[in-house]
Amino acid sequence: MASVSFRQGQGLACCGWRLSLRQVAGTLCLLLLPLLAGCQGDSIIAQVGGQSISMKRYYDTLENLTQADFSNAPDLQAGPLALLYLIREAATQQLAQQKGFIPSDDFIDRILEYQREKDPNLDDNIRRGLISESQLKKQLILLYEILTIGADTDHVDESQLKQMYAREKSQLDLPERFVVRMLLVKNEQDGIETLNRLKATGNFAAEAQRERDAPPFDGEEITVSAEQVKQQQPQLYEALEKLSPGQFADAPIPLKQPGAPTPLYVLVQLTHKMPAKSMSYEQVRPLLVEQYLQQAFPQYQQHFYQTLTEYLKGLLAQNKIVIYNQRYASIVLVHLNQLLNQPPPVSTPAPAQSVPTPPSIRGEYRVYRVPMHAPSQSVPTPQTPQSSAPPKSGP
Repeated sequence: MASVSFRQGQGLACCGWRLSLRQVAGTLCLLLLPLLAGCQGDSIIAQVGGQSISMKRYYDTLENLTQADFSNAPDLQAGPLALLYLIREAATQQLAQQKGFIPSDDFIDRILEYQREKDPNLDDNIRRGLISESQLKKQLILLYEILTIGADTDHVDESQLKQMYAREKSQLDLPERFVVRMLLVKNEQDGIETLNRLKATGNFAAEAQRERDAPPFDGEEITVSAEQVKQQQPQLYEALEKLSPGQFADAPIPLKQPGAPTPLYVLVQLTHKMPAKSMSYEQVRPLLVEQYLQQAFPQYQQHFYQTLTEYLKGLLAQNKIVIYNQRYASIVLVHLNQLLNQPPPVSTPAPAQSVPTPPSIRGEYRVYRVPMHAPSQSVPTPQTPQSSAPPKSGP
């Protein structure tokens, strides 16, 4: 289906997440069961530094592998690749615990609460089973651990955080949003006929089935920023501004398609409007902590990778990485050794392949893995914290 953009770089991906290879991985799991039946302890597939990796965790990781994951290690099959990611994740958690860089529950809860406010479609995605709240929290914790291990501190200067809050408050505040139902139709005439039926029955599901529509144009509620709609789809904005809760637009509305000569036509019903909301310093402080550390330590990714590499080398030297699946043990350990002993990447002005910056904790919900390769692009020298800095203030 053609895509219509309402969010910069995302279109209407707010409720149409990219799905993982869940069906493929599910089949793989069934095929792998006989191979894994001989694992010691039955429910444990590996141990890292004394920390057990359960079969359930392994299966969950298998189900959530994406094409991007395979591109990081194209010579590995799904089973060894999942184990390699789990080993690196367990080592990251252990490093964070040793350094005391584990965010508090309140810190993570406030991030999640802000994300729910910022993107009300999040709860709908949780209901659809595209992500779970526990998965979200684990991802947020992992991102914070990588950042603080890379910066080698979770210290923040509260006075600077408050200055950042004053500068960025307009970006952190929640804008006015429309909660709408939209249905994609074939053309204007088809839209008029469908609209008459919708007004009589209110049955979006039946009409979506008739039109063979998929999210976000299947009549499910979605939330969009009023300002972004105004900038990108002015005709839709003008229609929504005039509607009261529960009302339909009088006619199909044309939506501009990037690079396409003809528009798409949608039927629109306004469910309700969400007014703009001011966010307090305490509500957004965790986001400011993230930005503060990234700015103060711009080389945190390189330092994190180096720290993790040395830690994993130590675990291997002490035989503290044990894989109970004999078929995968040698494959994973050989590949892990290759990763840990590869030469550092050469910095170039425009690298052919560079590791993308980890997603911000500001609201990206896709599965994030511990980096497999060190960043290859050069970055500015990090600032050295002042010796006169105030006492440590953790999250």
